[in-house]
Amino acid sequence: MSKRFVDTELWQKEWFQDLSLKEKLLMKYVFESCDIAGVWNGNFKMASFIIGESVSIDDLKAINKKKHQFDILENNNIFVTDFIKFQYGELSEKCKPHAKVISMLKHYGLFERVIKDYAKGIEEPDAEEPEKPNIHGAYKNVKLTDKELTRLQEEYGQAGVNKAIEYLSAYKVEKGYKNKDDNLTLRRWVFEACKINKLPANSIENYGGF
Repeated sequence: MSKRFVDTELWQKEWFQDLSLKEKLLMKYVFESCDIAGVWNGNFKMASFIIGESVSIDDLKAINKKKHQFDILENNNIFVTDFIKFQYGELSEKCKPHAKVISMLKHYGLFERVIKDYAKGIEEPDAEEPEKPNIHGAYKNVKLTDKELTRLQEEYGQAGVNKAIEYLSAYKVEKGYKNKDDNLTLRRWVFEACKINKLPANSIENYGGF
């Protein structure tokens, strides 16, 4: 039984959280079913059977829109772009355990490409550039990224979030209050101070109020 490393922080990454359940399962299936060179044979019929829902190459393309994970090769093969770096680090032809991996990469015509990636110094393929926050509140002193604002609105509704933001904005000015993370501050005590509860789990309220 072959074994491989897994990213234990994958479930904490926002781009992965944004995937649908089907996309999460497909991504995990491809990662765990590809060969030692990171190439999967594109057997979507088997993948659909295992996952329990119909999947296709379009689902991989949808995942790539959230964060690029796969390259489509000839003959419907799929290459997991970060696989080699994550599993083996930098490949060496002098390392016996790497010999078969290198041989298969050459077979797929991927070896030179992988080597070029090393030359570019890609040490952390999963690194994401932090999203810059936008300014909110009457006093322009509450900082939230678009993702943070959207999630708050999903949980508390647009009206509730607006009320909480204005409360925090005024509180900062009146009390000289200083904090590091406005999203965390809103969640920790501002909603409670404003007596704003989370929306019911089955709520269909949208942000426009219609």
